[in-house]
Amino acid sequence: MDLALPTTMTEKETAFEFLRQNKLGVLATITPEGKPHADAIYYVVDDGLEVNFLTEVGTSKYKNIQHLSDVFFVVTDVEKKITAHIIGKALLVTDKDSLTVMMGKVAKMLNSGESFDTVLPILKRDNGNLVVVRIKPQEIRLSDYGSNGLSEITVTF
Repeated sequence: MDLALPTTMTEKETAFEFLRQNKLGVLATITPEGKPHADAIYYVVDDGLEVNFLTEVGTSKYKNIQHLSDVFFVVTDVEKKITAHIIGKALLVTDKDSLTVMMGKVAKMLNSGESFDTVLPILKRDNGNLVVVRIKPQEIRLSDYGSNGLSEITVTF
C-alpha cells in the first residue's frame, strides 16, 4: 500500500498512523425512524484504534447512538487518495474523567499550530452538557486509490 509510511509497519500501525494524521471524518448513524443521518466530526484516535469525539447531549448523533450504537465512520485524505472505513459500535461516555481527558486532547489539537478556532463547532455550542463518544471498531478497511491502482488492507477486531 502506498501510504507514504514505512513498509515495516503492521496493518494496525498503518491504520493508526493514517487516522492519527487526519482530524475530520463523517459519522453515519441511524435515526429511531430508521433513516440514515451523517455528521462531519473532528476526532482523535487512541492507541487501541478507538475514535473519540465530543458531542452535546441532545444532538441528533447523540439520540441516534442512544437508539442504535452501530455506526459507520469515514475518513478521507483527498490529496493522498486514501480512505478509511470504520464499522463499529459507539459508546456514550459521560464520566467527568473521560471528558477531562478528551478536553485535554482537543486543547492539544487546538495548540498544534493549525487554525481550528473557527472550525470546531462543538466549542461554540457547549452549554455544559458535553459527552465523549467512543467508537469501538469492529473492522477498519483502508483503501489507497493512488497511482499504483487500488490496494486495501483490512483490520478486524
